[in-house]
Amino acid sequence: MVLKIWLPLFTLLVRCECAIQKNKPRNVEWTCTASSLNRCQGIQNRMQEYQPMTLPDCVEKCSLKSQCQALNHHAGMSFCELFDKSDSNFTENRCTHILRHQISVIKSPCGKECGNGETCDTKSKSCVIKECLDIPRIENAKTLGNSRGVGKKVLVKCREDFIPKDGIKQTYCTENGNWEPVVECVHVGKGYAKQPKIGADPNQGVFQVS
Repeated sequence: MVLKIWLPLFTLLVRCECAIQKNKPRNVEWTCTASSLNRCQGIQNRMQEYQPMTLPDCVEKCSLKSQCQALNHHAGMSFCELFDKSDSNFTENRCTHILRHQISVIKSPCGKECGNGETCDTKSKSCVIKECLDIPRIENAKTLGNSRGVGKKVLVKCREDFIPKDGIKQTYCTENGNWEPVVECVHVGKGYAKQPKIGADPNQGVFQVS
């Protein structure tokens, strides 16, 4: 593996080149031009994180995922972050920040760049779904968790005076790339008791929402 980094004094740009050895199973080749070393994209649109991971492997991960639009790499921690959206919400931490359009894939195991939320699987050499798209934004609720891999779940917490319809409080990333089941928070009015007090009628404060 060859990695070259240049840091001209008059810019904050990093140029990196990497050629994976031909006897390595993944056999990915790419070049890229990276952004500044003195700031990182914030975590808001982070889709995946890996540790430990080198900069070349972090760039390779992003190049194989059609959803990846940017990455951070923290050299001191060997920490890689992938993002499904690039934005200007930067922190002042030191890291290498690279946008997806700055990565040029020369050779991919799948023979092409995958699309529609797919990832190039280096074992089967085919494009498959390994993550879901954006974590669902649910009205009158907040979601807990940011993992988007197939099989991962996100918990939903309804705001005050709202409850989860049919008691469904979590949704899963499925193999078709969708979040299921659909979670909905419905209004029950002020003074609703989620659980009856000790000694009270167990039916009090319990509402069935259809």
